[in-house]
Amino acid sequence: MAYDPVEAREMPYATMDAKIGISLNSLMVLRRYADRDLHWAGADGVLLVTRQGRVMATNGLDQDLMKTSLWTPDPIVDQMPASGHSVRIVDLKAKDLYGIALDCQWYDFGPEEIDIFGQKYKVNKITEDCSDRHDRWSFQNIFWRDQNNFVWKSIQNFSPGVPAVEFSILKPAK
Repeated sequence: MAYDPVEAREMPYATMDAKIGISLNSLMVLRRYADRDLHWAGADGVLLVTRQGRVMATNGLDQDLMKTSLWTPDPIVDQMPASGHSVRIVDLKAKDLYGIALDCQWYDFGPEEIDIFGQKYKVNKITEDCSDRHDRWSFQNIFWRDQNNFVWKSIQNFSPGVPAVEFSILKPAK
């Protein structure tokens, strides 16, 4: 790890730890708010855009997620119970794939405790099992959110053939 998570929590900015696949953990700092979206920037030029803990877009990766559109209520973005079915549409830059419809099923596995670099949080583990409508791509996302619906940690897939992005919030945005 190229940074000290304790020092990152003491910064005057919101910070998160992020990792894609087997890469090293990277510190990302909140660059700006735009409506409900948080734009997180890493020293390597990678940008993640999140909304209530859901990765909505990326920039600076080999295969970027250009856009996410929610067609139905999303239990993470809309901070609702994690059960049932949702649909969202994604656009992927490198593969020139636009309008990929993802059908997702939600499951809440109940309470557990997680440790993020020495800080413990009581959360619910939530999974989202998704596949595109042509059954070419299926994946599972995992979210750990607290009783206030704040996502402290997640593992999310955003493009076929690309490792999942895992992030943990070190210091939340205020």
